Amino acid sequence: MSYVPSTKLIKDLVKQDCLKKNLYETTLAPEQRLNTKGSVEAIPIDSIKKSVYETALTNHCQKLGLKSYLEQMSHANLTTLYAPLRPALAEGEKDVKKNKVFLRKRITYAIIEDFNTYFEQLSGEEAKIFHAMTSSKNWTKIVEELTLVGLEIFLFTVQAKVLSEICANFKYDVQSNNPTLMVTSILMGSVPPKKETQPKKITFSKTKPNLKKGLTYHDIFQHYYVDELSEFCRKNGMKIAGNKRELIERILRFLNEGIKEVPKPKKSADAAEAEAEAEVEEEEEEEEEQEEAQEEEEEQEEEDNENVELVEEEKEVEQEEQEVVPEVVKTLPTKLKKSSSSQSKIVSPLKAKKSTK
Repeated sequence: MSYVPSTKLIKDLVKQDCLKKNLYETTLAPEQRLNTKGSVEAIPIDSIKKSVYETALTNHCQKLGLKSYLEQMSHANLTTLYAPLRPALAEGEKDVKKNKVFLRKRITYAIIEDFNTYFEQLSGEEAKIFHAMTSSKNWTKIVEELTLVGLEIFLFTVQAKVLSEICANFKYDVQSNNPTLMVTSILMGSVPPKKETQPKKITFSKTKPNLKKGLTYHDIFQHYYVDELSEFCRKNGMKIAGNKRELIERILRFLNEGIKEVPKPKKSADAAEAEAEAEVEEEEEEEEEQEEAQEEEEEQEEEDNENVELVEEEKEVEQEEQEVVPEVVKTLPTKLKKSSSSQSKIVSPLKAKKSTK
């Protein structure tokens, strides 16, 4: 399966007007959507240059692809990748074991800063890990694969209606609203051919055969009952648990490959306790990872809310500054009126005496 080069595909996608809203909301950072630094006025979607969208989409896809591969790595491999990136320990500081969520986050931030340079200078154990994951030793091919994986993830977040319009613009005759088929067509540059599957003819012996090497699944299925299969397993020291399909597969492995599935011995109390403790520890680690992931999401939400609050505060300050002068002008006449009315109410001492007389 061959794919369209990521650079060409990204350039073609950026030209699609139906995709601009997704690019604007998903790939651009909040500060890239504002006219100037510190401004609260957003730039219209159509006013942003295509080159900005290209760079933003490339970086976004590389980050998504890298995250996808890091999620598949073991704790040992993540620790190996993090070792050259971690800061030096302070005096007296203990080397605490980090969990997967922490390691993935730190590795992603470090690599994304200069994506191409990191993979160009990749060597040693770190290089072996990525070579095994991508089946390539060429750093440009590793970058290309990660970008395409991220691009695939991004396209699956796009609405089916938009994907259909993109396929129509690319002149791909996708006669379906299946997102998987449309995304595959966009990535490959053509609609994948339909696989023509012919119904398989099931053949089996007409008479009941003895259980021996060379029999097929259907030979046994048609002529043997579950009780007979369980009895055969018991006589040959194999597990007898399972349905008919599992019993037949177990017998075929025994007859054709010599593999015998022996019943598991009963565990001692100590072994059972140890296994239970290990399971509890694994569950606790998973819970910790989930909690940390949730904390990260909450921190990100708080940062976004703070940014929104700052923008609103700046907006309010500007409005207050604009409203100060009119308010002063409005209040001056009322103050003068009050002062004049108060003066008119003042009575001289002489008039006061006359009035008393």
